Amino acid sequence: MSDAGGPGLPSYPAGEETPLPADRLGLVALVVALAGAILACLPPVFFLGWIALPVGLTLAIVALRRPARRHGAAAAAVVVSIVGFIAGAVVFVVMLLVAFGEAVGPESSREEARSMASAERPADQEAPAVSMIQASSQARSFHAA
Repeated sequence: MSDAGGPGLPSYPAGEETPLPADRLGLVALVVALAGAILACLPPVFFLGWIALPVGLTLAIVALRRPARRHGAAAAAVVVSIVGFIAGAVVFVVMLLVAFGEAVGPESSREEARSMASAERPADQEAPAVSMIQASSQARSFHAA
């Protein structure tokens, strides 16, 4: 048995290529990018996603630049980071639009509801609040006299 691989390394037959070592940094980048993409789409904690996504992308780029390694996980981390940025931006814009709509929309919808309610009510029928006010003022005038 020859010790062609050196001390502590496995020896392989002459015709076979040595397998590339696993890329742990690429795997870490993929996990961080996945976590960032998920967090970026959750409105209460989206800021954590915006922190994790650039970290995952940076780790993925570093992992891709390392020679003689498998790059599958690192390439996937780059794709997940980019998709996470886009999805997080869409969720953020939608969240802003909803918040803006709630801040502006209720006033105009209240006015529309009032105008629709007065248009649907017959002219001879008064609003209950108005008739109550008139009844109390008539009662006061009755007691005053």
